[in-house]
Amino acid sequence: MKSVDTTVVISTYNAPDRLEKTLWGYRSQSVKNFEIVVADDGSTGETRRLIKRYQDSDIPLHHVWHEDDGFQKNRILNKALCKAKGQYCIFTDGDCVPRNDFVETHQSLRRPNQFLAIGSHINLPTELHEGISQDDVTAGRVFSPQWLADRMELGWREQLRLGASSRYQPLLNFSTHRPTVFTGNGSSVWREAAMAINGFDERMRYGGEDKDFGIRLVAYGLRSRMCKFSLICLHLDHPRPYVDPRMLRTNRKHLWRMRWQRTYWTNHGIRQNNGPDSEAA
Repeated sequence: MKSVDTTVVISTYNAPDRLEKTLWGYRSQSVKNFEIVVADDGSTGETRRLIKRYQDSDIPLHHVWHEDDGFQKNRILNKALCKAKGQYCIFTDGDCVPRNDFVETHQSLRRPNQFLAIGSHINLPTELHEGISQDDVTAGRVFSPQWLADRMELGWREQLRLGASSRYQPLLNFSTHRPTVFTGNGSSVWREAAMAINGFDERMRYGGEDKDFGIRLVAYGLRSRMCKFSLICLHLDHPRPYVDPRMLRTNRKHLWRMRWQRTYWTNHGIRQNNGPDSEAA
């Protein structure tokens, strides 16, 4: 059996068209020593059938699913984290298409006692990404600044990010550093550290649920490392009917408390209502 170094956890919910484009990107990676775990927050059978079609690849592909109970992304991420075989985990969404060096770059930049943060994403409007072909992704055309600029408005920041040479990437990455940021569109961490803080807080709903994870990783003793100009993926834009302004306010208050309390453990993660000395799930 092939050795699995890294687990890519892809969260999804009833968006098989976008998930398929994401899978195109991961099937085209420059390294193959990783597995994919799709963390499915209650999608219908169409997503299951899509995943089954792609399970014939040389990259192991697993499907973790639970019944639809509203926005429960952190709960399914914890289930996927428990299934992960890799020592290192990349967390991303099923609407984020990675460049072909994405996994290899994570592996080359990771260090002990650190996690890698991707920061903001490069957004593709719906009318553009709906017409992208598998060859556009596998051949890397969609990551060309000129190809994108011919089809959409591409600001200078996006052009710089896509075209930054390896010589200047470290400086550009450092210039955008934020101490606790962890974004769910491609950030990564050692699985051991994720388990040590009890995974993701399952009380959190949309809007800052990944930031809570980053704050607790820092409280645990890890240092964040921004790699915005080295880790490239494209976000396939879409409506967000699940956004709840009241929950956003609740989340902001929670994140403020977490920054001040500097507590790494949550009682609402993988090991429910138990302390860090309890038996692992």
